[in-house]
Amino acid sequence: MLTLRCFGEVTVQDARGLRVSLRSRKHTGLLLYLVAHPRTVHVRDELAYLL
Repeated sequence: MLTLRCFGEVTVQDARGLRVSLRSRKHTGLLLYLVAHPRTVHVRDELAYLL
């Protein structure tokens, strides 16, 4: 399980409380988009277009 905090600086922590490093702003944006739209089927081409 991951903990995501997106007020101020976006941070992600694993179940042990260790910070998960995201490689780029695009990775962060993609993660936030997917979390904001749960239970939705996301087509790869549409996600690529967003980025």
